[in-house]
Amino acid sequence: MLKKILLVLVFLFGGCSLDTLSALNEVDKVQLVKRTSSMKLYRAYFVRTHLKPIRRGQKYLFFYNAKKEDLAILLHPGRRYKLYSISHPHRVILSVNANRKTKYRHIIRTLGRKGYRLTSLSKIGYTSRVKLRRYKGFKTLMVEVRDYRHLWGIYRKAIRNYDAKYIKNVKGRLPKRLILPYLRRYEKKASTPEQRAQLRKIASRIKGGTGMAVAPVPQAKKQTNNNDALYHHYRDKASYDELSDYLSSPEAGYTLTYRQRNVLKARQSKLKEEKLLRDGSLEELIAAYKVNNDPRYKARILVLMKRAQESERGSI
Repeated sequence: MLKKILLVLVFLFGGCSLDTLSALNEVDKVQLVKRTSSMKLYRAYFVRTHLKPIRRGQKYLFFYNAKKEDLAILLHPGRRYKLYSISHPHRVILSVNANRKTKYRHIIRTLGRKGYRLTSLSKIGYTSRVKLRRYKGFKTLMVEVRDYRHLWGIYRKAIRNYDAKYIKNVKGRLPKRLILPYLRRYEKKASTPEQRAQLRKIASRIKGGTGMAVAPVPQAKKQTNNNDALYHHYRDKASYDELSDYLSSPEAGYTLTYRQRNVLKARQSKLKEEKLLRDGSLEELIAAYKVNNDPRYKARILVLMKRAQESERGSI
């Protein structure tokens, strides 16, 4: 109620526009913005003007309550610590007054008593993206969190049972960083050709490829056709990351001929160049341009420099 009164006063006496008034009611809130069968996307814009570091310069930390299955984010705006629930949008779990004597360990104990523990998102099936953004005139910390727990659980079940049928009809692919350590663990335990084959099928459904070291057993003439199909996939369709993973795996060592390896290496170089031009940082592009003097790199450098200048002006 007090917040609503303050918003009205700001609007009446501060010359506040309707857009600004609307924005005041939208910041510092977590919202569920997208839901699919495989993922939930949460987003929040936290006003960053008065955010203080919590620990080692970090202005946000993620905590998880396993019993309640509740992911939350801790911030330190002004003289308070606030824990916002991500799994249950629009909810502030905890708000604690802070002074010079309030230490990080005190906050940790308080959160611990409520069942919240500091967490690594990849270990519980989440990913995050945090950026500095302007939102309707406010300087904010944009936090996006993707909840892949449902999909993550299905993939883990498929891996530990060495059975790709669990993901046969599953829509959506799981990001590599969420499942790769788990896959590697069971890759080392695999003891039969069939188990290795099942893990390869599962790995093919993971975003970005895995570079699995699980090698097929070269035994049947029938498998030659499968190896040819694999080669054509990497020659014509595979992404740079997927191709690089494959070329560095033992599997490629004995399934590829000398000529095939050279063809894939040439495609890898081409894809690497395309990726650098598309996604490379300004520093990486400048370093590459000094070596190759390629006009495409110069043009891309100028574009990134212009964007950086515009972003700098916009943040003033």
